[in-house]
Amino acid sequence: FLALEAGNIAGARRYYTEAALAEMDKTGGMGPLESYRPNGSQRLRITDVSTDEAEPDRAYVTIVIDTYNNNGLFGSGSSYSYERTVEVVREADQWKIADPEYFY
Repeated sequence: FLALEAGNIAGARRYYTEAALAEMDKTGGMGPLESYRPNGSQRLRITDVSTDEAEPDRAYVTIVIDTYNNNGLFGSGSSYSYERTVEVVREADQWKIADPEYFY
């Protein structure tokens, strides 16, 4: 998330599994791993992490992304939040995102 916000696309790609990257690369350069432009200020919150004892190299991370915009009528803004659960797996001794999650 922070690498994407900073525009460090190559850095962000290191946090995804090979399978997730292959799936996202099918978009032909249209996804945010090619270019990322958030629509305002964003904050990512981790609200839960769960693991499965049967699969110790897999976890599920529940996140909430809050987005704040200042481009409303007469300088008013808007905000919204959404929650989702992201699967992460241990690959090459690192935890990596296994879903095609774009964080926007």
